[in-house]
Amino acid sequence: GLATGGGLPLALSASGGSTITVCPSGPPACDFQTIQQGLQMAAAGDTVWVAPGEYHGPVSLKAYVALRSSQGEQATAIVANSGPIVFAEGVVSATLEGFNIDGTHIISRATGILAIDSELSIVRSRIQHFQGAHGTVTEPYGSNATAIRFEGHGRLVIMDSSIDDVHGGNGLVGSGHAGGKAVGITASGDGDLSVTAVSIENLSGGDSGNLVPYPYFCSGTGGDA
Repeated sequence: GLATGGGLPLALSASGGSTITVCPSGPPACDFQTIQQGLQMAAAGDTVWVAPGEYHGPVSLKAYVALRSSQGEQATAIVANSGPIVFAEGVVSATLEGFNIDGTHIISRATGILAIDSELSIVRSRIQHFQGAHGTVTEPYGSNATAIRFEGHGRLVIMDSSIDDVHGGNGLVGSGHAGGKAVGITASGDGDLSVTAVSIENLSGGDSGNLVPYPYFCSGTGGDA
């Protein structure tokens, strides 16, 4: 058992390492005010324990460090203006548990979690509200929106989590260019992917940028979901 105060553990984590605490108000109520500060100070075997609140990313995970919230994904969110909101490259034995990865504020690169050549477990988390950018004069194709992307080597485990509200961007109106894709989970490379008890809902590809203004005529390609 852990000694607790203000919803945050004060002693050692269950793995035997130290516990580093993060809260919206920062010291002296906890060790750090941002998640990234807590991860930077963590050593192998440590747990970064996060109090309820909304935290700004992006967040880069760290090898052999667990990032956990004290009250789960309904109370603890990570947001960012640009994706990916959570990133891991060359990171082994990392854990992300109990967070709402929310893309509501993203204005570019609508990706929730990106893991490259890493070993990562995503547990009891919610990845939601991702909208790909709509086509513009300079970039007429609608952009893709992806909740979780896994590339290269390693292993990704996703358990007891949900993905919701992911939409590809629309092609530029009048251009005939394609809409963007909406992707729940995508994997490429030769790594291992394990998905258990995960719901994926409300995905829609972007509309094509029709060349003619008739609702029954499509002169482009809508995005896949």
